[in-house]
Amino acid sequence: PHLVILDDVHWADQDTLGVLTQLGPRLADSRILLLLLYRSEEGRGDPEVWDVLRDLDRVAGLGRVVLSPLSVFELGDMVKAILGLTSMEPAVAARLHRRTGGNVLFTLETLLALRDQGLFEAGSDPGGVLERELAGRTIAVAPRVRSVIDARTSLLGEHARMVFKVVAVCGGAVDLGMLATVVGLPRTSVLDAMDDLIHRGLVREEGDNSYRVSHDLVREVVYESLDDGHRVELHRRVAAALVDIDAGDVDAIGYHYWEGGIPERAAHFLFEAGIRAEELHAFATARQHLRAAQEAAALAKWSPDGRYRLAGHLEAVLSVLGRRSEQAEVIEEMATLVEARPSLRGDLERRRAWLLAHTGRFAEAEKSARLSVEVERRRGDRGALAAALVALGTCQRWSGHPLQAVSQLEAAVAAARGDDQRRAEAHTELGSTLVEVQRSTEALPHLKRALALFENLGDLRGEAEVIGSEARALRQLGDTDGSLVRYGRAIEICQKIGYRHGEGVNRLNQSNLHYFLGQVADALSGYEQAARIFAELGDLRGEAMVRVNAASVRQSILGDSQRAMADAQRAMTHFVNIGDRARQGQCMEVLAGVALLQDRHDEAEQLLQESFRILTGTGNRLLEGQHLRSLALLHLATGDHQGALAALDRADRLCVEIGFVPLAVELLSIRGAILLAAGQAEEALAATRQAVEQLVPGVERVHLIHHRHAVAAKASGQRDEARRAVAEAYRLLDATLQGLSAEEREGALERVAEHREIVAAWNQFSPHTVEALLPAAGTPIGRALGDDELRQVTWTVTDPEDEEVASPIDRRRRRLWRLMTEADNQGAVPSIDQLARVLKVSASTVGRDLAALHEAGHHLATRGQKPRAS
Repeated sequence: PHLVILDDVHWADQDTLGVLTQLGPRLADSRILLLLLYRSEEGRGDPEVWDVLRDLDRVAGLGRVVLSPLSVFELGDMVKAILGLTSMEPAVAARLHRRTGGNVLFTLETLLALRDQGLFEAGSDPGGVLERELAGRTIAVAPRVRSVIDARTSLLGEHARMVFKVVAVCGGAVDLGMLATVVGLPRTSVLDAMDDLIHRGLVREEGDNSYRVSHDLVREVVYESLDDGHRVELHRRVAAALVDIDAGDVDAIGYHYWEGGIPERAAHFLFEAGIRAEELHAFATARQHLRAAQEAAALAKWSPDGRYRLAGHLEAVLSVLGRRSEQAEVIEEMATLVEARPSLRGDLERRRAWLLAHTGRFAEAEKSARLSVEVERRRGDRGALAAALVALGTCQRWSGHPLQAVSQLEAAVAAARGDDQRRAEAHTELGSTLVEVQRSTEALPHLKRALALFENLGDLRGEAEVIGSEARALRQLGDTDGSLVRYGRAIEICQKIGYRHGEGVNRLNQSNLHYFLGQVADALSGYEQAARIFAELGDLRGEAMVRVNAASVRQSILGDSQRAMADAQRAMTHFVNIGDRARQGQCMEVLAGVALLQDRHDEAEQLLQESFRILTGTGNRLLEGQHLRSLALLHLATGDHQGALAALDRADRLCVEIGFVPLAVELLSIRGAILLAAGQAEEALAATRQAVEQLVPGVERVHLIHHRHAVAAKASGQRDEARRAVAEAYRLLDATLQGLSAEEREGALERVAEHREIVAAWNQFSPHTVEALLPAAGTPIGRALGDDELRQVTWTVTDPEDEEVASPIDRRRRRLWRLMTEADNQGAVPSIDQLARVLKVSASTVGRDLAALHEAGHHLATRGQKPRAS
């Protein structure tokens, strides 16, 4: 048999067609398989070629196979095989499919074009290269692809060619009525042309009376084939038709006016498109439209007022997206426009204050905010004054002066009456600041009012801010479940609208809650995500907040002194520079914990005393309480029991003031440890029992609460109680370390003294078992035993209850009796020598002990020895 392959039959000449006509009827009875390859659109376009192909169809034994374009998944598999990839992001495959339409030739030529540019060199990441190039739309159309597309379009009739050019200019889906308007043909003629284009695979239907070019490469080639004048004219005609037919499609109208060289009209519609996208919280899209509108407005010579208004919307969008360098550039552009309009100075300085605050330049930020307040107060615009006061209060809160911020924000609430947007912002910041100083009960009504206002306004960014602050308040009030739900919702909204700063803040606070709930791996993972976000935004304060909180976890749970110290010191440098005394004190507490971990008690005490002095007057009573707790633990470690109790008394009073139950429970547990160290075992046991009874979700390092209880119970002779407490402490410690790497887990158990104590106590109170291979009951003696005559037996060598037996001899006999009983229960009989090895005594000792057990009424037999008659 023979296989004959003839490619590109759509280009066959007369001689070739003649040979095929003569050969066709003879193929059925021959041992020849003739394979003809052709492109259907071009084959149909040549009547002579198509007639021959149809005649061949009628020959018996022949058939036609239509090769459809590859699906997204098939195309992805093909590209993976070509590039040697093990996986491929679905979005990359979808983007390539959209560009090539699943056409194998177009796909191969696209990859070859990238190869020819040297982008697939050895050592490169071909998958990453493809993703980057497709996202950047920098891939040139390969010459072979262009020639194929040109050949296909050259076969079109006049009307089909006119319609196809308009569809290519429109870019996306285009309505039949609009096509007729732009082309200037009757609707029936347009329909006929569209049928031809669909039949040739150049256009596809998309809904009722809606069409688009089959794939991006075809559109790109057709669009680029238009001369400049024709392209501009078509864009203008499309824009004019859209204004009449679909005036609400402002982004498309603006685009076509811009490409049509009419900047005055383009700026107007692109601005409207930007505002609409902003209202829909599609901030990335809004940025694109507003940037284009700015360029068009400059060419159209808009007035300073119009350009300032446009720039203001762009600046607000950039603030949400966290694009700080672009935001700074826009603010400087706005500053040049303000020179002619001094009344806009307050608005400009307020925007500048927010930018400076987000980049950690708080002294400059507060200066700009105060200038804004001064200008707006003179102007008498209460809404603008409220916005300026909110900016000033937030700058003060972020720089570590929340008590000063409260008065500014209360004034903002009063000034914002009648302006729902400003009222919502003022209530949000006031509520957040009250949470900062542990006045959560007062904060919640403000946050509730703010949320209702933002919901009515449809302001998702505002909703995310409020919900995140509610989560913090609920955590302070002990509702950890409600707090977790709200953090999740706030993060979801922030991700939806691209609000990176809000996502970073909520991930940080959510991670803190995960830590307090004993979910350390989740906490550390969340800190890493938040750190990446703040680093991308250039938010130095956010990065410092992540560092100090992560350092606290690494110091207290992982015992990683080196990393914790480095992070705490870097964070403290930032907080000192911006004058945030509360966070500086927090960093110093972490450093004191590191010093205590390394037995540098004098250094630890000096750090805690200094940091507590720094904290005083900041209004952060929770941090003050945590410092006093650390000071009490330090005094306990150095044997200063009176100093420890004095620090606890002060911390207890703070807990009563702020109503923070989790810290109060921890303090009660520590009090028990101090009382025990002072020789008051009964009082210690009572205190640790009470701490366990009062446990609530959110108590820090809850495993230590049970550990202190176990130590006090054991010291008081309550072994059963101590055993139960040890088991719970070990279970909770194990749960706390779940999800960590083996190295982190090992370090946590080795470097943290309390963790070592919990593991040692667990081992002490846990039975010790061994596996032994013993003869099965009833097997003969005097010969070697087969595998089926042996039994795998689990023996409990020691048990905590053994210690309840005072006499060493009676304790050993109890263990011997247990070993014999366990072997019997598992169908095995040990020898005296085997028992002696496990008990680590001589065979004669085992013999004597067995005799004593027999005398006590226990009828036990070893291998080679019958039970004695009673």
